[in-house]
Amino acid sequence: PPRNLVTVVGLAVGNAGARLTGREYRAYAHDPELMHRVLRERGLAPHVLRRGPAWQVLAATRGLAA
Repeated sequence: PPRNLVTVVGLAVGNAGARLTGREYRAYAHDPELMHRVLRERGLAPHVLRRGPAWQVLAATRGLAA
């Protein structure tokens, strides 16, 4: 998810609910630019396919060797 008010509040509410019900799982939204950089460093090319208010879809491709 992108870092915006919708996702920050949504994750905070979801994590609070998980904590109150005793679940250990916590959701986290990673910085999209950092994730893109990690993909590039590993030889992948990220392509954003769709951006929404609370989620974005990304595909990463690796170039074919000649």
